[in-house]
Amino acid sequence: MLHVRKARLFAQKMQPKYLLYLAVIITLQTSAQSGIITGKVVDESNSQPLAGATVIIKNTGIKTLSDVDGVYKFNKLKPGNYTLEATYIGYTSKEFSGLTVSNEEVTSFNILMSSAQNNTLQNVVVTSANASKETLNSILIARRNAVVVSDAISADMIKRSPDKNIGDVLKRVSGTSIQDNKFVVVRGMNDRYNEALLNGCVLPSTESDRKTFAFDIFPSDLVDNITIIKSASAEYPASFAGGLVIVNLKDVPEKNFFSFKIGAGLNTITTNKKFYQQSISSLDFLGLDDGSRSLPGNFPSTKIYNQLPPNKQINQAKSLPNDWKLYKFTAPLNSLLQLSGAYTTTAKNGFPKFGALFGLSYNSTYRISHLANKDYGSVTVLPDSVDTGLPYYDFKDTSYTHTILSSALGNFTVKINPNNKFFFNNLLAINSTIQTITRGGESQAGTGSLSPYYAYTHSFQSNVIYNGQIGGEHNLPKLKLRIKWLAYYTNYSKNEPDYRQMVYTQPFENAPYFAYLGYPTLATTTNTGTRFYYDTKDIAKGVNLDFNKSFLFLNNTQSFKFGFASFDDAR
Repeated sequence: MLHVRKARLFAQKMQPKYLLYLAVIITLQTSAQSGIITGKVVDESNSQPLAGATVIIKNTGIKTLSDVDGVYKFNKLKPGNYTLEATYIGYTSKEFSGLTVSNEEVTSFNILMSSAQNNTLQNVVVTSANASKETLNSILIARRNAVVVSDAISADMIKRSPDKNIGDVLKRVSGTSIQDNKFVVVRGMNDRYNEALLNGCVLPSTESDRKTFAFDIFPSDLVDNITIIKSASAEYPASFAGGLVIVNLKDVPEKNFFSFKIGAGLNTITTNKKFYQQSISSLDFLGLDDGSRSLPGNFPSTKIYNQLPPNKQINQAKSLPNDWKLYKFTAPLNSLLQLSGAYTTTAKNGFPKFGALFGLSYNSTYRISHLANKDYGSVTVLPDSVDTGLPYYDFKDTSYTHTILSSALGNFTVKINPNNKFFFNNLLAINSTIQTITRGGESQAGTGSLSPYYAYTHSFQSNVIYNGQIGGEHNLPKLKLRIKWLAYYTNYSKNEPDYRQMVYTQPFENAPYFAYLGYPTLATTTNTGTRFYYDTKDIAKGVNLDFNKSFLFLNNTQSFKFGFASFDDAR
């Protein structure tokens, strides 16, 4: 009784405005107890989305229509169990019970509709025991109805793996293998026989001397799914014989969110160990060169340089930065940073709907690796051409590699009404490698006896790709026609400025080391004292226009697809 009186006295002393604040807080907390049901309505026979299908929550009067993608959505549902009913003209109605909604959770549920047989419409009730299988069946039916042979990996599988880029992800797809951790080989066919698509856009070759694409440039956290097409179809490019790798990036989700992830990695061989590298520019941490490694603006072309007299060639060479030093520091922890967020808004009457998806990722990795390199082949020693019986060389190489993988994603979607959708997608990805390789040991170097040998190389390689897409999807219910159009632009650049390599040797015991010019170094095709500059760009533009006409034939829904595509690739 004493506690009750104290409570009453406390309530009397509280001013009305504080009671109002308390009521608002309680109301907000109560209204936050809601969830979402969303999914796709698709044709069971061909996995095509059905736009304009009616989905009703039984015993509530709440209903919605599926949009141009076949997507339906119910917002602000109180936690509990619900029953859905789906209807569409010419299809058997279905009822699904036992769908559970949890607080602030999205319940995904795909609905498979089957054509009515003999024009007799029936109602099919699916209990909760079978409801969970419906979503799984939609995945299996999509593969079963596909006109091509394919394998795929989804975002859920990617999340459960430690893979940091698409090159690593593709190793897990059946029938594919990866060369150099980035070039894909499908069914044993060389990479030149494969093709790559990004959200329907043809990707240009990342190499200047071969037709291939380096898949390690895309971070795995941006990927929604990857499909490997292994047989030809009219709707895909005809320029592949091995496989067509289709990478689909994440789309705008149905729920607002913000995600922040930070991580650190420890490598016992590398972390906190002595690490050698070339001089660092101000933008190296982003995987970009700030211009400090670039050729001087007035440096002549290779053709003009070769025509210059020796003294002028020397003067031009002196204009290059004279920096051959090895810089030593302690290798830090590997680092990971990911930021992502989505924003969606809907008008009071349900349309238009606007959605935006943003993502930033950064991954910095340090790695030290060791390699023993020895050659026991016979050697011809000038001038007598005799075999000394000694190994030609006996080297121990150490590679100090710093890899930076960063990206930015911005996707925007507007749904004007259930039958019309427009989108604008942007992706910028950077994959760079800063590497120093040191080599120590002994080599005959044309002298007939093993002499102490020391060499190193500096390299910086930056790969940058931008992809922009604008397109739309439209459904014409009266004509049973779906239209999808897409225009895209891809700009890829590969920059390798000021690759340097040098060899030092000791001609006899206790003698000083000196630069041994004219002798091949770590790269056997070039000589010591070499500086190499490489820069290439590839711009790809294209337009796709696809039509999908549905019709009934022999009491089954059929689809007739036709379209147009144009692709221009210019270096």
